[in-house]
Amino acid sequence: NDGTHTGTYKLTKSGVYTVGVTQTAPDGDMFHTVGGADGTFKVTIVAGDPKLDNTQVAVAASSSFPAGEDGSVDITLRDANDNDVEEDRTHDLVVKMIPAAETSRTFASTDDSSASGTGGAVRIAWNPTELKHVVSFNIPAAETYVVAVYLRGERVGGTSASNAEFIVTAGDPDAYATSVVGAGLQTATAGSPALFHVVAADRYGNARTSEHTTITPSVYVSVTKPGSTFGACGAVDVVQSPTLVWNSTQKRYDVSYTPTVSGMSSVRVTMGGKDVTDSPFAGAVSPGAADAAKSLVYGAGVRGAVVNGAGRVTVRARDARGNYAVAGGDPFR
Repeated sequence: NDGTHTGTYKLTKSGVYTVGVTQTAPDGDMFHTVGGADGTFKVTIVAGDPKLDNTQVAVAASSSFPAGEDGSVDITLRDANDNDVEEDRTHDLVVKMIPAAETSRTFASTDDSSASGTGGAVRIAWNPTELKHVVSFNIPAAETYVVAVYLRGERVGGTSASNAEFIVTAGDPDAYATSVVGAGLQTATAGSPALFHVVAADRYGNARTSEHTTITPSVYVSVTKPGSTFGACGAVDVVQSPTLVWNSTQKRYDVSYTPTVSGMSSVRVTMGGKDVTDSPFAGAVSPGAADAAKSLVYGAGVRGAVVNGAGRVTVRARDARGNYAVAGGDPFR
C-alpha cells in the first residue's frame, strides 16, 4: 500500500556480488535497472560459523621431518557450505601432537598444560592472505604423531583431520649420542672374528633407522704385543680392514675384526670423524688354541735321560699364529 517492494536473496558461496533490480518494460521486451546506471550495488557475503567436519587439516609440504627441525600444519576452517572462514580464530583453537602409538598421551600442544613431552614447541598463527591458520612445530622425539585440532573445546572431525599425521625421523648421526656395544670391544681371541655393534643416534638420542649417506662410523683396532721382558710392551700391530656393515633389520652397524696377535687392544670408533663416547675402548686379545706345529719343546729331556731316571721337558704352548699361551690346560702328552 505504500508503493514499496521487498526482495530477498540467499547465497551459499562467500564473496563479493553485484546486485541489481530490474523492471520489465510495458512492451515486455526490455529490462530497465531500477535506479538507472547507479542502481546496482555490491554486497559481501561472508562465511558462516565453522563446521567441524568441513574443516581441513593438512600437513604442509612433507609428512616427514627430521627431529629438531621446523614443520607445519595448515588448518582451514570452513562453514557448512565449504566456504573458508575469513577471520582469525587463533584463540579458539588448540592443536595437540599425539604419539600414534600412545593415543592417551599428548607430546606437544599449543596449550602447554596438556603436553607431557619436553622440548616440543608448537605455535599457531593466522595467515590472512590464504585464510588459514598455520601451526608450526619443532619436535625432538622421533616417532609418528597424530594432529588433533580442537575448536572451542570440540575436536575437528572429517576425513582430512582423521588422516592428519606426520613422522619425526632421527636427524644426522651425532658422535656423542651414538652408542657402541658388544663383547668384541674389549675381548677377542687371536685368529677368531670379534664382533660389536654401533647404534647411530642424532643429538637428541633418537636411534637412526636408516644408514646416513655421508656420516658413517669408522673403526680402528690396534694390539700391543707383550715385550721380550716381563711387563714390557712390544710392537703395535694394526688390525687390517675391520668390516662394517649396516644391518637393516636391527637398525645398526655390525662390526667384525680378526686380530692375529695377542696383547692389549685398543678399539677406536668415530662417527663423522669424531670419537664416540668412551672411545677408544681398552681391552685384551687372548691367544688362540694351542697349535702343536707352532708350540715349542725344550729342556734336558729333549737330549736324553738316565735309565730309570725321569726325563724332563718343557712345552711352551703357542697358537697357530705363534702367540704364547697365557694359561695352561692344553692336552699335551
